[in-house]
Amino acid sequence: MSYKQIILSIRGYENKQIRDWERARLIAYEVYVSIPKKKGSSNMPIHSFMPLPSDQDRKRGLTKEKTKELRQFFIDKQKNKSNDN
Repeated sequence: MSYKQIILSIRGYENKQIRDWERARLIAYEVYVSIPKKKGSSNMPIHSFMPLPSDQDRKRGLTKEKTKELRQFFIDKQKNKSNDN
């Protein structure tokens, strides 16, 4: 196995673990929501019910500046490709 394949395998394993934890949280939350509540009370959001480290990654997301940089990078890359042909 090459170094790149090892890194990709590790990332794939980590992504699988994240999905498994999110699936477990969803099942637990569905059970929590199915329990009757007193009138006027509401259920807490799923991210408050069982916070996961992957939630922080989603909150960060792409900033406007990063999005502009990526867009410009791909535009420049397409221009270079068309100029090469």
